[in-house]
Amino acid sequence: MNPCPCFERQHCTQIKSLGTDSHYGEVTLDVCSMCHKYWLHYLYENEGISRSGRWYRCMLELVDIHKITTDTALAVLEQSGDTYCGGSYFDGKVGRWHGKINL
Repeated sequence: MNPCPCFERQHCTQIKSLGTDSHYGEVTLDVCSMCHKYWLHYLYENEGISRSGRWYRCMLELVDIHKITTDTALAVLEQSGDTYCGGSYFDGKVGRWHGKINL
């Protein structure tokens, strides 16, 4: 059984932009148009450093999306058991992340 394409963000639609946090990371909430799962998405890039672009995302329960803010997004990702990551920082590969996120 193949996972839903939302794991690669192919069918996700941004439902709310929460803005940027103190690290200038962009925090958004997405929903998959195919499986209707909710996702927290965090995008970080330092324009002065090549290959620093990275994103992290984890699935959320509907009741949790109202609790997410730019101040809590990184902690939610760090505590999630199923956080995914990708971007140029990870050589363009998508993988799993566990634990502290260092920017």
